[in-house]
Amino acid sequence: MKRNQLFRRMLAGFLLMVFLLPQGILFPLVASSGAVGPTVEAPKEAVVQEQRTTVADSKRDERGVLNDQQPEKAAFPVSESDLQVLAQTINGEARGEPYEGKVAVGAVILNRMRDANFPDSIPGVVYQPGAFTAVSDGQINLRVELESFRAAKDALKGWDPTGGAIYYYNPAKTTNKWIWSRQVVLRIGDHLFAY
Repeated sequence: MKRNQLFRRMLAGFLLMVFLLPQGILFPLVASSGAVGPTVEAPKEAVVQEQRTTVADSKRDERGVLNDQQPEKAAFPVSESDLQVLAQTINGEARGEPYEGKVAVGAVILNRMRDANFPDSIPGVVYQPGAFTAVSDGQINLRVELESFRAAKDALKGWDPTGGAIYYYNPAKTTNKWIWSRQVVLRIGDHLFAY
């Protein structure tokens, strides 16, 4: 793809996010899993507080699930629209995967934000051309299940089941030959997570 075309696509994605996302036009959401009905804003409890913490600050049970007695703190301060983009990407990419796999997909997005080879924002990572199948095929626009919001919040709180992976793929579905060259660190559900 030529540089000019890439720039135009990135600019178009950015403009869509800036003008349509805040109004809830681009990504309508629902309050419950699988429900058919009117679309609503992201659940208020899904908005992450803008406090900083580290993974070491979080207490988890033996399954790695956050202890509800811990105050909610975000490893990444995010806006409500960033949370929506993260939850929608998790929903589109990991629908049908175990909960840990959904959190892992969110963690990969956040790990890419930390990596100098990727954009430094959630929308920048998600809408990078060719980065996520859910963006390319429109699954990012499907109604978001509440579990995807919970997974996004857990990833934002610092839970990373992948240990820092920046890639994942489904070996039964991928057509990208390059991804097979990446070092796989673990499998969760149908996804392999890699560096």
